[in-house]
Amino acid sequence: VDAVDRLSAATLQADDETALWRAAARAANGDWDAALPDWQRGGDHLDAYPPAIRAALAEHVVMLLLQTGRIEEAFATIEQLSALNLAPAVRDRLRLLEATALERDGAVDEARTIWKALTEKAVPEVRSLASLALVESDLAADRIDESAAVERLAADSVHWRGQRDELDLWRRLAALRHASGQAQAALAILQEALSREPPPATAAVLSGDRVKIVDTIFAEFAAGERSAMSALLVYRRFAELVPPGPSGDANVGLLAQRLAEIGLAEAAIDLLRERLRYSDARDQGRATLGLTLARLLVHNSERQGAVEALLDTAPIDDIDPELAEARRVLLTTLGRHGEGTTTGDLAAPMHNGPATLRDRARAAFVREDWLAVLEAAGPLESVVPPSGSLDRAATELVLMVATAARQRGDDAMVERLAARYADRFMTSADADALRLLASP
Repeated sequence: VDAVDRLSAATLQADDETALWRAAARAANGDWDAALPDWQRGGDHLDAYPPAIRAALAEHVVMLLLQTGRIEEAFATIEQLSALNLAPAVRDRLRLLEATALERDGAVDEARTIWKALTEKAVPEVRSLASLALVESDLAADRIDESAAVERLAADSVHWRGQRDELDLWRRLAALRHASGQAQAALAILQEALSREPPPATAAVLSGDRVKIVDTIFAEFAAGERSAMSALLVYRRFAELVPPGPSGDANVGLLAQRLAEIGLAEAAIDLLRERLRYSDARDQGRATLGLTLARLLVHNSERQGAVEALLDTAPIDDIDPELAEARRVLLTTLGRHGEGTTTGDLAAPMHNGPATLRDRARAAFVREDWLAVLEAAGPLESVVPPSGSLDRAATELVLMVATAARQRGDDAMVERLAARYADRFMTSADADALRLLASP
């Protein structure tokens, strides 16, 4: 990017020869649309350079031509370069470009012949790229799956260190690891690549890849395709990849709720406290996490901790009126407890909590937004009385959560809800409905 900026200086804009170099630099960054006009302006200057420089520039130019559908022009450029006296390494890379052009032109068998030849006799970095090309070709033709592709690339990776394309190779292996269900292995590969201190622009790309993988992991968790414990392990190892903001806060909040649902309230509390230390934003996301933490602490009879959680997450920005009211009610109740009310008095407003959550969950339930139902309900043990019969609001809340979990395929959660709450419903019809949801 820095090279493009330098070559785009106002004093150079009118120079056609500079346009050639700018085209190559933009093509190297994958900015094909911007590179093409520069190539069309400066391409005639390519032949004036020594063979080595012509080949270096043409490598990016040929990819530009292929990406913009100018295959015949790409072949003509390759043919001109092939007639030059080039070093073996340069000639090998030229052959690699030829194979790519052939594949783009539909001559896959001819391309594969070149790639196979290059894997047997070429400079190491070209051998590795040819091996990758064969793997990609086999994947595209369904001759292998992602796991087999990973196995082949991993075997070749011992040769990658120090190669010009090393980081691109590691990125592709990480992507295949992720596609084959090995998300944590993919994250480890990218972390190892970052440890080699690549240029800032490359480091940013690698970090972005890692964030995307973690986002995918949490999406799988939200969809019921990954357990709470699995998501927690990922978070503990890669917390820095769940950045501050609404999306990250929502992921952590949902994880805390699911942990509390399976009886891991202490782990949920630790998770929320760690997350709140990670950012000092005074927004709705932090206010929501603070309320969830306070409710869990109340459930654990940690009144002072609950008060501190609410005060530490008091929002400055405008927040949802229901969230603001829930925070106010809980803080007021905790204050009354500090003035001498009993623990039972403190618990009473929490027992009234299901009515508010039921109404919030019901809106999502009506539109069949099952994830929103679970998010609105939150950790049930923090709002549902720990013993005794459940009132109508708590019963309806549990039934909506169980229905949402069943719709999302989380049968284990439905079974836990049935075991925990069915016998505490006031009517046998409600109990039978919950057990029916939990049945195979």
